[in-house]
Amino acid sequence: MSHQPLDMRACAACEEPVAGRYFLTAYLDEGGFGAVYRARHYAYGMVLREVAIKIAKRPMSDAEARRVFADALVMAKVQEAAPREMRDRFVTVHDAGTCAEGVFAGRPYIVMEYVAGGSLKGSMDATGEFPLDRAAATFDQILEAMACVHAGKFVHRDLKPSNILVVRHAQAADTIKVTDFGLAQHVDTLLGWIDSGGDLAHLAPESFDLGICSAQTDVYMLGLIFYEMLTGSNPFASVGGGGAGKELQERHMRARQAERFELLEKNEQIARRPALGAVIRRALSADPKRRYETPADLKFAWDRAKRDGPDVPPPPTDRPWDVVLRKLEAAEAAGLPGDGEPLLDEAMQLNRDKRRVPDTKVVGRAYLKRVEMLLLNGKSAEAGALANEGRRRRECQCTLRALAKWYASEGNESMKSTLEARAATCPDKD
Repeated sequence: MSHQPLDMRACAACEEPVAGRYFLTAYLDEGGFGAVYRARHYAYGMVLREVAIKIAKRPMSDAEARRVFADALVMAKVQEAAPREMRDRFVTVHDAGTCAEGVFAGRPYIVMEYVAGGSLKGSMDATGEFPLDRAAATFDQILEAMACVHAGKFVHRDLKPSNILVVRHAQAADTIKVTDFGLAQHVDTLLGWIDSGGDLAHLAPESFDLGICSAQTDVYMLGLIFYEMLTGSNPFASVGGGGAGKELQERHMRARQAERFELLEKNEQIARRPALGAVIRRALSADPKRRYETPADLKFAWDRAKRDGPDVPPPPTDRPWDVVLRKLEAAEAAGLPGDGEPLLDEAMQLNRDKRRVPDTKVVGRAYLKRVEMLLLNGKSAEAGALANEGRRRRECQCTLRALAKWYASEGNESMKSTLEARAATCPDKD
């Protein structure tokens, strides 16, 4: 097995088949770990299809190959989980393995669908800003694809025009394929935060001040893709990538806070369709809490805005904090204390699961009701521990009132008054 470095561009002329059936025809691109080639897949001496094949620059173990080529493996999982009519929004993965012999011996490879049209970035570079109808039609397809990605509980983390491929058709409109899932992360509920990643010019503000990504981060990147299509520019491209880590992050963060996306308002076509501009502006909010929660929510608002309807919330879903609230309301209707206590216990069991209900989504009313029930049953120590837990996770009117009630039960009128006063002025009413 050769461990010598290879000239990956020169390997395009290699006459040996990869894995016995893929013959390279052209060098396409190269990254840090591997190169991508156009190739022909032969079967029984005949060309079965044109493919793109990514081959590692050096031999790797199976574990390292899984890590380095994770993008293709994730893409295959996303495509498999997508509804049948949506599977063409992703690049198909045909094959994967490790070359057993020849010039690439010991090097893993991934065989994928060959997409000839290039990237969305290439289209934008060639034509400049898109007219609204073309930008909207392209954005529709990207939103459909990303709604599937998030339904599969993945966060992409690297959405940008160069990671959107364009398939051109002679007698029909172009179609897009979302690709490059190398930074994608699978998260249990898409509620928690994960480490940041991706291209500096496309990251959301929280990626710089907190170093984290979430579903809302993908929403920001989607809004920025539309903005780039419509205006022909990325307002953060000029910030650059030079400088020390902390200084660079602060520079990008200041740019996010200062940016007003004024070209959106200056666009004459958007001026005639203000509802569309309002959706994109919300997606580009510096505060993730003000954005749409998922690409599916963004798509719902976008579809309504195309009909010039109001930006209303999407239909109710079974998000964990919604379930907590529904069970709590059922418990209150059933009577507390009384028949509602089992429902309250179910609500609190889910509400306290930090893997499913993050601190920003805690239902404070559930903490308040459970503390009241514990105090009613003479369980002061347990009530105090729960009240403190609720306030630590989310300081809102209800968790402050729960703690005030516990201090009152302990005879501490000073702390009770202080917490009640703070609850009265707390803007978070949950």
